[in-house]
Amino acid sequence: MGYKPMVVFTTLLLFFSGLLLGACGPQKVDKEYVGESDNWSMRLEVKPLSFEEDEHRYVVNMEAEYLGDYFEIENLDLLRYEYLWIYEDAEYVDDERLDAEFKGYASKPQTAAFGGGSGIRRQDDSLKFTGQFTIEEDISDFADYIRWILEWNEQEEMLEVEKIN
Repeated sequence: MGYKPMVVFTTLLLFFSGLLLGACGPQKVDKEYVGESDNWSMRLEVKPLSFEEDEHRYVVNMEAEYLGDYFEIENLDLLRYEYLWIYEDAEYVDDERLDAEFKGYASKPQTAAFGGGSGIRRQDDSLKFTGQFTIEEDISDFADYIRWILEWNEQEEMLEVEKIN
């Protein structure tokens, strides 16, 4: 093999290797939310899950860390939560169903549910609980912050996380 074909081969190899590494790299974090209460700190990352034109799905990675002593939660494996995406232009019409009346850009107020709930598992014997859920629309584009109600060991605490990017 001559000098010129070797240079072309090496250039192409480096180019395609770079493309492959770029495609396998971590997904871009679209939005990030953080917050802290008396007993918990929480961090959420919203990332695109689907890049299809007609499909808008996002994954929300969440991490909650207990700020107290380990022995207080040593038997806790599942941290229960409820959440509500908060919009500055929203007015609550039914807190029980987590419905809000959105008075943003529409000519008429709209009513929609912006929340849910479940539980996240503890990571080994640490103070951290992690989980993941998906959302169908990028509601994080409009949310100013997210209100969480955390339940553990017959205790309950409200925590709000704010968008930092």
